[in-house]
Amino acid sequence: MLKVNDYVRYGAKGIFKIIEIQKRKNKDNKKVNWYVLYSNSDGVDTKILTPADNPTLRKIMSKEEALEIIEQMNDMEIIWDDNKR
Repeated sequence: MLKVNDYVRYGAKGIFKIIEIQKRKNKDNKKVNWYVLYSNSDGVDTKILTPADNPTLRKIMSKEEALEIIEQMNDMEIIWDDNKR
């Protein structure tokens, strides 16, 4: 589960920061977690409320995580596929 201050990509809308997690009812009248997302892209403040199980949310990796993956690439085996299709 994501937490407050995590950054996420919200579909095609861009990068947002989770600023709050709320308990709200979903369409089945069950209480579930909802994320309050915030972005200040191009100087425009945007807040979005979305269910925590929204499949369009993707966590953004930190700089440290990205650098670790890049560092591990030197140890990875290269698999070549001659099929040009």
